[in-house]
Amino acid sequence: MSCGGRYLKRVGTTNRDFTPDELARQFLTRSGQTWDSLLTPYGIERVQPETLTTFVQLARPRLPYIDPDQPQLILENLGLLREGRLTNAGLLLFGRRPQERFVQARVRIGVFRSPTEVAVINALIHRDYTVATDIQIRHYDNELSIWNPGGLPSELTVEQLREPQHLSVLRNPLLAQAFYFAGLIERWGTGTARIIALCREQGLPEPEFNADALQFRVRFLKDPYTPERLRKMGLNERQVQAVNYAKEHGKITNREYRQITGVSDEGARLDLRQLVELGIFQQQGRGRNVSYIPKRFGE
Repeated sequence: MSCGGRYLKRVGTTNRDFTPDELARQFLTRSGQTWDSLLTPYGIERVQPETLTTFVQLARPRLPYIDPDQPQLILENLGLLREGRLTNAGLLLFGRRPQERFVQARVRIGVFRSPTEVAVINALIHRDYTVATDIQIRHYDNELSIWNPGGLPSELTVEQLREPQHLSVLRNPLLAQAFYFAGLIERWGTGTARIIALCREQGLPEPEFNADALQFRVRFLKDPYTPERLRKMGLNERQVQAVNYAKEHGKITNREYRQITGVSDEGARLDLRQLVELGIFQQQGRGRNVSYIPKRFGE
């Protein structure tokens, strides 16, 4: 509600001022518009022809009748040009120097001791562009973390993101449509499930999703068997030590287990059996030739 030029919202038993970002989102929600459909002051002259040409080439399998000689018609049909002006989505996708209007239209990548390259399409499509903050990607030796401004839509939960197909709530539908036609994304509502599946195919643990009202984070781990994760799974220090040994040497035997931990033969047998039951080790061979190798995630 508005009171004396201030916009307030009820929090518990008190009234609190909307932040500028919250107010912008509130106006958009009530108007029935999305941020990417709002008009800019720029016309088609701001479009980069080479970028539009690249899009036409990518989109032809899904838009076989697209005509590269009619750029205005292409943009109008995609909802990216209206009343002779580019929408926010049109400027971001095809405009020259979009950062002149949207300083937040950047991805900031911090690399810590290891180089990496990421094309982070989901972050670009789903971020909240009313928040003047960069998408941030941080890469460590054993971890890749992606931080996106704007939490999940109220209709979605973190748990639902793990479902094979969940409700698709598009914050920027025009951006999503253009990426779809270009063949860079598949059906909406399947992105996170595909990410999980790809991690499994590569023998990596499932990504960790975290969200609150202001942000969304995805955390990827390169090594599924970090000491921290192993302890959270309930392993004792002997088992953690053995897993580290097996990662370094490719396998571990009962005898090696006893040598590095000092445990008895029966203790080693019980510890190793538990590691097999938990899916961390895979038993190989028989009798005295039995060895235990780290099992890849998804196997």
